[in-house]
This record gives sequence, C-alpha cells and structure tokens, in this order.
Amino acid sequence: MLLLGLLPITTVQAAVDPTRPPSSLSTEAGQALPAQRWKLQSIRIGNGEARAVVNGVSVRVGQRIKGATVTSIKPGTLVLRQGGKRVQLHLGSSKMIKKNIRDSK
Repeated sequence: MLLLGLLPITTVQAAVDPTRPPSSLSTEAGQALPAQRWKLQSIRIGNGEARAVVNGVSVRVGQRIKGATVTSIKPGTLVLRQGGKRVQLHLGSSKMIKKNIRDSK
C-alpha cells in the first residue's frame, strides 16, 4: 500500500492537434462548404481557340474544373457555371492576355 502512495498521479487529457482549425471553422454533416475560391491566372486567345489558366489548370470552353464548367473565355474574363450559378472571373492585369499576331490582322 505504501508503494501506491509514491507513484505519481497522472491525469488523462485528450490529445490536442495543434494543426486542427478552430471549431468555428469546422462543418457538420449536411452543412454547405464555403464557395470555391477561383483564381484566373491567364488567358490566351488565338488560332480560333481560347484557353485560360484557372487555379493552375489550363482549360477551354466546355471543359470542367473542380465541379464547374467553363462557359465563356473572352479577353480579360472567364465565365464558369457551378451548381446552377454563374461565376465570372476577371484578370487582375490586361498584360496577362495574349493574342497571336496572325489573329490580330
């Protein structure tokens, strides 16, 4: 009995993950997630084709990216359709728009 008194007393604590986001940011089942964040990085128009880079992925009209469909690519603007909603993205600078010289005649 005397030996039991000499053993250190420990308390059980739940392990805490320091990288876990605050509980205010977590979602419960059935709760909608925040809207997708889109970043239009560049647009290239030429040879009868328009391409854009969105979130690091090269896309054309009609292609899908992360559940959204590219519906339009024009100088400076790209339009997506996601879940029945229209999402319009704009380039931050017109310097990121490239046109082929042959198409500008």
